[in-house]
Amino acid sequence: MSFLIILFFVSYTCKLYSQQCVTCNNSTADGENASVIGPNNHANAINSIVIGKNSIADAWHSIVIGNYSNTLSTGINSITIGMHASVASGQAMVIGYGYNASNLLMNNMQQSLMMGFNSNRPTLFISRSNGLGKTGRIAIGNVVDENGQMDPQAKLHLRADADEEAAVFIEPHTWS
Repeated sequence: MSFLIILFFVSYTCKLYSQQCVTCNNSTADGENASVIGPNNHANAINSIVIGKNSIADAWHSIVIGNYSNTLSTGINSITIGMHASVASGQAMVIGYGYNASNLLMNNMQQSLMMGFNSNRPTLFISRSNGLGKTGRIAIGNVVDENGQMDPQAKLHLRADADEEAAVFIEPHTWS
């Protein structure tokens, strides 16, 4: 009987302290089943993973891969890949590089994907669909509504930056 009690205690303890840390310089894996790889990372939420350096996963079931990036606590089931990037809404993804630490590439739109590089604005945005058998909308450029939220008005919505021409160039394969 004492063997079973010891076995139960050991298995219970292993579950509580199952966090993993590789190259842990100033890193923490405080969330249940959280993992970190790299220095100065913090996986603070349940089932969160951080790989890179100086990054934080504050949302449950979130993944951060990159440097100086994060998932905010509102970004449950979200993924951030890149540098100076952030997700602040559930079931969302961001891929790319923000401009700097003060100008992050941030996705705050639920169930969507943002991509961009060297800017705080996305170059590509894919919205959520309206359900089974449906598809979302695609925005190229900073297609925002009056509240600053990404809001493509058609299946494909392009918006030029202030200093560029709004044009689409379609090239056939036979062009020489």
